[in-house]
Amino acid sequence: MASRLCGIYEASFGYNSHDKQSQINNWHKHVDGELAIIAASGPASYSHGYWHQFFTDGRLHITISALERRRRCVLDTAEWKTLPWSEIPKTPKDLLLDIMVEMPGFLEHLNTLNACTDATLQDKLQEDLRAKCWQYDEKLARWRDTVGITDPSYQIYSGNTLPSVELVSVSQLMSLYWCICVVVYSTLHFTSGSAAAELLPHMDPRLYCRRIAGAIPILLHPLAGHYGAQVSNLPTVIALTYLQAVEGNHMSKEKRMIIEAFRKSAYASMIEDFFTSTREHWKAENHPAFIDIIPPEATKCMDNYPLSIRERIATQ
Repeated sequence: MASRLCGIYEASFGYNSHDKQSQINNWHKHVDGELAIIAASGPASYSHGYWHQFFTDGRLHITISALERRRRCVLDTAEWKTLPWSEIPKTPKDLLLDIMVEMPGFLEHLNTLNACTDATLQDKLQEDLRAKCWQYDEKLARWRDTVGITDPSYQIYSGNTLPSVELVSVSQLMSLYWCICVVVYSTLHFTSGSAAAELLPHMDPRLYCRRIAGAIPILLHPLAGHYGAQVSNLPTVIALTYLQAVEGNHMSKEKRMIIEAFRKSAYASMIEDFFTSTREHWKAENHPAFIDIIPPEATKCMDNYPLSIRERIATQ
């Protein structure tokens, strides 16, 4: 528990302007410490009681840490996806994280493709990755069926009502779903070449960036508190990185929605600091961002985003 609390504190208040990488590096260390404690006990130890809740609550940030480093997550095994639920049924979030925990390995596979210089092997890796995309499309469809969602691009509607606990919770869950969609479908477009124009309408990554943009104001609402700010980190960087990659500096409707939410949020500087530390880590390690699967004619997102949210707000 101490390592988890330290990780939350580091992500929130650990920014150091004299050593910009230190925040993300220290956060990874806290997450790695928690993962070491969890892994030492084995998956069967988390099948009931407090320890089950401790494990299920920790899966998300452990997965995000692996996702940021683009390395397969230790929890991406059949045992870790089944044994902790031998006595307790899975929730919709548990089922979705079963898919999400595979995303770091998915991006690691993409790294292998991007680093490959052998044309024959490159074609094979690209074909394998494209097949994985279609498999994930089926997994996401099964998840939607399980939770009763019929529209692949399901949109949260909040109207002008104040966000309730339930609305914030649903916004987080769906934002994670949309993040997976952006990663999977942007990769599918990348590996499909000229055939990308024939993909189904729900396979457009921009559609899910738009859904994320609609959820960010809910997550950054004052009533969502620190929890909402914490869970908005991943969807914000996923959506803005993809949009920056395909649009450059054009201020689209989706970007404007996110920037406007930050303008009104007391947590904007906290989230921006964590983005800055993450960006510095990417640059220092020559490490691609979450989303680098973009059309060949688009500008590489590593050179452009994350741009300063503060600068965006100042120019609006």
